[in-house]
Amino acid sequence: MDVSFRNYRREGQAYEFLKTMSADWDDVWVPLPAPTQGHRTDWVAGDSDWLDAAGIYGETGQLSMDVLHYPAGTTSKVSWFGPIQRPRMSAAGGNQPGRYLDTMLVPAPGWGDSGAGHVGDAYANFDVNDRETL
Repeated sequence: MDVSFRNYRREGQAYEFLKTMSADWDDVWVPLPAPTQGHRTDWVAGDSDWLDAAGIYGETGQLSMDVLHYPAGTTSKVSWFGPIQRPRMSAAGGNQPGRYLDTMLVPAPGWGDSGAGHVGDAYANFDVNDRETL
């Protein structure tokens, strides 16, 4: 995978999770250091299903919208920290509306980066006001 990190500034400590989907789902997600700006090549097992996430501590977090599948013998491109575009929902991130008895839960991620297929949040970024109202 050709991976690019496109944050607007170099400051901050970034991380990335890249996890193969196993039948038992009991793996622990461990953040790996990543640059806030730059490019690198990651090698992954082809023909496996993956979940991918990245973030910058205290600023932003992003998660792939869907389960990813990289065919063996091909090169894929992944881009993180692109310009913020619009709110998005994601099946992979548990961001689908749900109902339990007389309660509705409608998690709405505040945004997604432009064209990269990610949903985003701003947990622990107290400079951002990200709320929903009816």
